[in-house]
Amino acid sequence: MAMCLGDLHQSRPDVAGAYGLYAGLKDYSIHWGDCMGAYKSPHFQWSNLDPLIQFVESLYRPPHGHRDAHDQTIELDLSHAEGGVFVPDDPRWRFSLLPGCSFRVILVDPERSRGTRIFQQQNYPDEQKAPLIVKDVYVPESGRRYGEAAMLQRLHFGRKGPLEGCLRATELKFDREVSTPLWPKLEVRQKQRLLCFDTGKIIVQSSSVLQFLEATFDSLERERFLAGYVPRLC
Repeated sequence: MAMCLGDLHQSRPDVAGAYGLYAGLKDYSIHWGDCMGAYKSPHFQWSNLDPLIQFVESLYRPPHGHRDAHDQTIELDLSHAEGGVFVPDDPRWRFSLLPGCSFRVILVDPERSRGTRIFQQQNYPDEQKAPLIVKDVYVPESGRRYGEAAMLQRLHFGRKGPLEGCLRATELKFDREVSTPLWPKLEVRQKQRLLCFDTGKIIVQSSSVLQFLEATFDSLERERFLAGYVPRLC
């Protein structure tokens, strides 16, 4: 069941988590899965139906903390599908942030991680020259880690112009309405959305020695620029 919920969470970027029900011959258990992990109840005998009734009710009236598990700012785009039928091996998505644009998922992180997904714009206009990139990630509410958005803003807007060799982000949307539930001893994570011009690549994907050296220089320049800024991001 945990694997099924993990697969569901990876294939549905519009939900922060999902319930599941394990039904055995003698007992049953209730499950919840999100990017923080998988959780299950004790096994209940079929003679005890109270938890099952509560589970069914939660699907229609989610308990406190689970009410914001659905992201209303992203939805399936069926305009490219013939007859408006969902195409499971090539789903497209739309964002309220970018009305009229259609996106495909090009990267999905492992199911028990920050829930990172990267989307690439499809059929972009010629004058745009390159597709827009959307990056979704669940970050700790405390802000103690993963200061990517703040660093990118500092890199590109804290100087005279964009810093070469670094991911270019144009807009940040920190959606307070979409988060993971608060589990004991774990932080709430909230969805952060970056609108970018690039996907970014790791340095080992350099196509030549010259490109490798250019990327190395850009990395050193980035670290030098952020040297006095990093302590405030951690």
